[in-house]
Amino acid sequence: MAASSSTSADYLLHEELEKIRPHVGSALANQKAPALLLSAIESTLREQGANLTPVAYFAALLSTLEQQVKKERVEGSLSLGEGDVLPAVLYLLALVIPHVSSPVLRTHTNTAFGILAPLLRPLTHSAPPLRSLLAIYQAWLPHLEAAQLHTPLPRQSFASITEYTLDPRPKVRKKAQEAVFAVLANPPPPSVTHPYALDVADYVLRQLDDVVGRSGAVRAKEKEKGKGGKANAGVEVGIWSCAFVKTIAPHWPSERIADLVNCLLRLPALGSSYMTTSAYDLLSSLLERSSSAASFEAGKIPAILHVILTSQPDKADQLLAASWLRVVEQGMVAYARDDAEGCAAEVGSVWRTVWKWLEGTDSAVLSAAAEALCAIARYCVSLPLIEEALEAKGEAARKKTTLGGILALAESSLNNISYAQAVPYVLRVNSALLSRLRIRIGSPTKAHGRPPTAAEKLMLGTVKLVGSMRTRKGFEHRERADDVLGMAIEVLGPEPVLKTLPLNLEPEKLALDEGRAYLLPLLRARVTNAALGHFVRYFVPLSERLFDVQARAEEGEKKVEAKVYGALVEQIWACFPAYCDMPVDLKEALTPEFAQVLTQVLYQQPSMRSSVLRGLQRLVERNTSLAASAGPPEELKTSFGMDQADARANVDFLRGMAGNLLSVFFNVFGSAERDARGLVGEVISTYFKIADIKIVASTYERVVGLLKDDMKKSAPIAAASGTSVSYTMLDLLILFVPHLPTKQANSLLWMVASPEFLGNKDASIQKKAYRLLARLAQSGKVLKDGDGTDRLLTLVSESSPAIATGAKRDRLTVFLALVPTLPPTMLHHIAQMLTETVLGTKEVNEGARDEAFEVLVQMGVKMSEGGTISRSLLDDITDMDDVPASIEEFITMVAAGLAGTTPHMISASITALSRLLFEFKDAIPDEMQEQLISTIIVFVESRNREIVKSALGFVKVVVTALPADTTRPHLPTMIPALLNWSHDHKNHFKGKVRHIFERLIRKFGFEAVISEADEEHRKVLTSIKKRKDRAKRKRANAETDGEADESGEENAPRATAGNAFEDVLYGSESEIDDDESADERPARNAPHGKKGAKGQARLRMDDDAPMDLLHDAAAQLTKTSAKRRQPGQDASAFKTDDSGRLVINDDEEMHDAAAGEDVAGNAYLETMTSADGFTRGRRGEVRFNKNTKKRRAAEEEDGDIEMADADGPPKKKKPFEDRKRPAKLGQEFRSKSAKGDVRRAGQPEPFAYVSLAQAGSRKGGVKHFNVRKSNR
Repeated sequence: MAASSSTSADYLLHEELEKIRPHVGSALANQKAPALLLSAIESTLREQGANLTPVAYFAALLSTLEQQVKKERVEGSLSLGEGDVLPAVLYLLALVIPHVSSPVLRTHTNTAFGILAPLLRPLTHSAPPLRSLLAIYQAWLPHLEAAQLHTPLPRQSFASITEYTLDPRPKVRKKAQEAVFAVLANPPPPSVTHPYALDVADYVLRQLDDVVGRSGAVRAKEKEKGKGGKANAGVEVGIWSCAFVKTIAPHWPSERIADLVNCLLRLPALGSSYMTTSAYDLLSSLLERSSSAASFEAGKIPAILHVILTSQPDKADQLLAASWLRVVEQGMVAYARDDAEGCAAEVGSVWRTVWKWLEGTDSAVLSAAAEALCAIARYCVSLPLIEEALEAKGEAARKKTTLGGILALAESSLNNISYAQAVPYVLRVNSALLSRLRIRIGSPTKAHGRPPTAAEKLMLGTVKLVGSMRTRKGFEHRERADDVLGMAIEVLGPEPVLKTLPLNLEPEKLALDEGRAYLLPLLRARVTNAALGHFVRYFVPLSERLFDVQARAEEGEKKVEAKVYGALVEQIWACFPAYCDMPVDLKEALTPEFAQVLTQVLYQQPSMRSSVLRGLQRLVERNTSLAASAGPPEELKTSFGMDQADARANVDFLRGMAGNLLSVFFNVFGSAERDARGLVGEVISTYFKIADIKIVASTYERVVGLLKDDMKKSAPIAAASGTSVSYTMLDLLILFVPHLPTKQANSLLWMVASPEFLGNKDASIQKKAYRLLARLAQSGKVLKDGDGTDRLLTLVSESSPAIATGAKRDRLTVFLALVPTLPPTMLHHIAQMLTETVLGTKEVNEGARDEAFEVLVQMGVKMSEGGTISRSLLDDITDMDDVPASIEEFITMVAAGLAGTTPHMISASITALSRLLFEFKDAIPDEMQEQLISTIIVFVESRNREIVKSALGFVKVVVTALPADTTRPHLPTMIPALLNWSHDHKNHFKGKVRHIFERLIRKFGFEAVISEADEEHRKVLTSIKKRKDRAKRKRANAETDGEADESGEENAPRATAGNAFEDVLYGSESEIDDDESADERPARNAPHGKKGAKGQARLRMDDDAPMDLLHDAAAQLTKTSAKRRQPGQDASAFKTDDSGRLVINDDEEMHDAAAGEDVAGNAYLETMTSADGFTRGRRGEVRFNKNTKKRRAAEEEDGDIEMADADGPPKKKKPFEDRKRPAKLGQEFRSKSAKGDVRRAGQPEPFAYVSLAQAGSRKGGVKHFNVRKSNR
């Protein structure tokens, strides 16, 4: 682990230093000096034979720093210019130290700090080297132990750094604050708080006291002089101090919180708006993290709130107002947490004070006020306040209570003109009040078995008002209103809301009041823990009535109205799953009559089937989850009206109905389309979990019986879904597997493993049979302790000649499930499955390939565990001796495929070896790895492309996954073999070879790679090196110029295939693109813009209107790229007849209408191309077009007209052109723009009718019917 971390540190450091090395020739002294110093240090280290590790750099730089400081002290002054040595040493040291280990830093602390500490003061006036020095301390101090932190040098150095946290220079101040935060965030173990935290707190408090003192003194002097102005002295220091404390607030010592709050409360008196805002922001963060009583002493929070509330800011100061409101919010929340009773006494006055801020217009202030009111409603409205409002008799008495007054103010403000700008914020506050009043107080009702919520008694008027506003025309805040109504549905329940705001969906009700169909999506999303009986009583009859309205509309051919009511019925049933989320009256509501309604919907309404299925599934899942809950039963009963006992009773009730429901589900499963069976299968599995074992067994027997009966028939009977009964029964048996008893599971296994299924001519039956076998093998109910594995594998092996292509993936899945269960004495089955598995790595189906790779890995794992391979049980094996199993033997077995007779087998074997080498590289002996690499390199030079493709993948795995020492001896043979394919574009060989060479150069260096290439191919490697360096410089320039994509694409991780081997084999970490197509190259004369030309502005053009480039140019600019034409987007421009066919006009109306436009729009084109036109040469001379036959034919074809005739009628055709040509038989059916025949309106079908007169009108009599063959 240490070695790997060291290697990672080396790599990261070299990445940093790589950015500095190119600046050796820079014209800027501050860039050139570090690069020259780095070059000198690396040259010295190489001469000494030292490795370029972070520790080596650290020792060299520390020694250089010591010598340079001594030298300059002797000279009497420090050289701190941009090109001097001392700033360059500090800069490089700041880069190196974060990569040095903690033990090394602790060892050299005394020596290094003895050099660095005296530099803190002299560097005050030189910001760049001072920032480097602060970065050194930031990286060093967190590594020190507690004993070292108490020594003089670290403590003095940290005190100096703390003073720089309030430096006037922003960059120095920021770096010092980052250093202090890094130190305080890493206290030495076992301490929780850093020992320097109190020193930092005392320094900041002194600075804040000085700010208050200096500002007060200045203000007093100005008052004596009669200026009467506000003091500005020390304001900046106060702002910086507040920002600094906010940064280190998580590590501020609790002993100094009270002192800090006292200082902050005095800052607003200085009259600086910005400093007051900073103080309020800091106070908000302190109050927010005051989770314990130790943060503030008793009575401190009410005092803070009193000071804050008595110093309200001016409403014109919007920035300060928002900060003040946040302080009030956090103060009230902290007060409620500390003293709920005392906070409740102040809620009314604070609420009215904050509510006045909703009269403004600034969005930031309105948002802050709304957030404060929501927090007060959520945390400060106590249970006694709610009980007081509920106990008040009458509306007038209720408004006199604290909560009643709050609710009345929140409701009345919705229609108050003073709060017109704050309507969405008032709605948000009402939503928070509804959420708080979900408490149930009182005696339970008979209908629901629990008391109603407080919101139902106190806020129904608000809900009604919001509902009326929601349907008001021109209302702009419907989303906020929907939030309030959704919260009302969630808290009050759907029944009270629908009584207050009826849906009014039926025509007769819709004529009297506004329809509220918008409530249906809210009900679907927000109903929970409601009464299922309400759905039965309210929505089921409503859906039946709306269904009748839909039927009447369809009879009256009112298609739009019928679709509307059909959509409403579907939305109503979409609410059913929400009502099934822990209903409080399941046993009373789910009656046989309602179950019959659900059955009819499942059978007759496919569009609503998913809603019913999800609802029935949710009934089981929610009650099962509640029954297993570990929460206190009393709290569950209060919150949900149910406890664990009620949930178990509901599960028992559903178990009693499981038999009938499963029968319905099976019928739906058989009649559903293939793509719609997934949800039905999930519901069946859910009910299997709670069903009685006898019901599962009896149902299983019926399914097996139906399967056997159907398999005996020569032609399977097709079900309503279009699939055979056998397909359906096999799919159902797959669902049975996790819930079958062991006896039935074993009988099912041997039934499916028979040749009747595995050797069936129907590919689908084979596929489903293998899938069923895989599920059974994975269930753990069969083949325990390897019993029966030999027999099953023998049956599977015997069925291999009849395997269908579509079943190969599932057959490999069976192998994957059986290989781990093989006993050590049956490993000969691995040899029998090996050939099929190796060939599976070349399957077209990606899933089959993945399964084949997994099977190979599992085989390797099984072989590496040991055992015996009985060769006597294998066919075509002359050597009958048993062989011990090992990973070496398995690799040898796979490598035997390299001697195959077909390129496909050889390629598959190479691919399999690539996967095994990647997975077991640590277990395969070095000698075998050497042999494998040498053998596969020979195949790289093969003439067969399929073999070469796999061999290149193997080489890529070798270069990427194996150590450099293993690969280096093969470079002399590997590189020439790869270079032979460097110019081959087919199969992407050129790109693959280039990627391999990039990795080789990265791993072994350019010199080591190019030394193995001949002169002919060295240009290829040089080109790859140049392209890579160019890409690296381009990225570096983009980072320097700030051209990195703001969306983070530059720093985003590469997309991976989700599999390490796939990433190595097919993934590319190439720093240059694979393709060099013309569309990816920059245009020759194109201006150099940002990378990818992303975000370039385009001119938006209208189709017909001419563009005025000087008018409203900003409106014509768009950032969107040119959109591609979507299929069918122009379909509306073409005429169609009643049957939907295109109508092509026989006349020339379009041509005649566009003649004038063509003349005007194509004048320039005609000048360039017509026989009468001309062009100009390079010197401006006129060159007339040649009057060639080709030009005249083109003009005649285009219907060219003279300019003089542009406005008049077109010329008549010559008499010769009007002469009728002899019509061929079937001419009227001939298409003008395509081959084949077309239908004509009002005429018979093509060639269905040919008149004798038409057939006999040909010269020479009727000899035969010359009818064209239809191409339809």
